[in-house]
Amino acid sequence: MTAELTGREIVARTFSTARRGYDTVEVDAFLEKVGRQIDMLLGDIDRLNRELDEAHALVAKAAKTPPTEAAPAAPVAAAPVAPAEDSSRATGEAADIVLQMAHKTAADAIAQAKERAAAITAEAKSSVSEAVTTAEARAAEVVQSAEANAAETLQAAETTANETVAAAEFKAAEMQRESDRKAFEAASRSQGELRSIQAEIEKQRNGLILLDEQLVMKRENLRTLAAEITKVADASEAAPTDAAAGAVIDLAAAEAQAAGESSSSPADAETAAAE
Repeated sequence: MTAELTGREIVARTFSTARRGYDTVEVDAFLEKVGRQIDMLLGDIDRLNRELDEAHALVAKAAKTPPTEAAPAAPVAAAPVAPAEDSSRATGEAADIVLQMAHKTAADAIAQAKERAAAITAEAKSSVSEAVTTAEARAAEVVQSAEANAAETLQAAETTANETVAAAEFKAAEMQRESDRKAFEAASRSQGELRSIQAEIEKQRNGLILLDEQLVMKRENLRTLAAEITKVADASEAAPTDAAAGAVIDLAAAEAQAAGESSSSPADAETAAAE
């Protein structure tokens, strides 16, 4: 059999707190109210038990009390005296009636106490259910608000991320276009310089070819001049002195002409070739 719960124990009972739990102030107030009701019910039960004990004592006392004799009447008409057995029977019946009344009173009191306890219990359950419903509704609101805030934060983060990515892509595209432009300009300059160098090389090559042709011609002229000198030398041995002197003069003029032609530059040769 479990120990009887008192109102003091209910009020003094403590509970551990948890996240998103009930309001401790409301719970303490409700427990205090339930404790007072329990104390009142226990007081009523004690009072009824005392009244029942008193009724039992009265019945026991009535059963032990001897029947009283009737007072003597007038000598002319004396009242008949009831036998002792009838008196005891009457006393027992009275005791039974008192006992029945006491039992009925106690039963009525206990029934009322039970009804009152049931009403208090129902009220407590209703209050607890209402508190649970309120707490659940509040928790649902908190969860809904948290989910809405989380969704809003996520949307803002996604928007910021998209804007950052778009800005980075635009900047990268600008840098790529600038790099392509500079590369194209550098390639164009390089191609122009290359064409200039190739043109200069071609110009120098043409000048060298022309100079080589002039050298070949000069070699032929020198060979021809050498042959003429040889002829002049051979003829001078047999010819008079004046004729030899004229031949020497002609040879000197030919050498001077050849020297003048050999002193011209490749550029002059190229210019001459162009003319």
